[in-house]
Amino acid sequence: MPAGQPVALKPGSYHVMLMGLQRPIQAGETVPLTLTVEGEDKQRSSVEIKAQARAK
Repeated sequence: MPAGQPVALKPGSYHVMLMGLQRPIQAGETVPLTLTVEGEDKQRSSVEIKAQARAK
């Protein structure tokens, strides 16, 4: 991802794919995720989000 620029996670662009799930996620279901990001200073921070699953 480009450093120092905002990035939108969306279909057809940068996105998150969940693999190896124990069961399918239904459209509209909320999924808790923890994203770890690293800054220019190599410091890492975690961001907790709740993502809503979309239909294909």
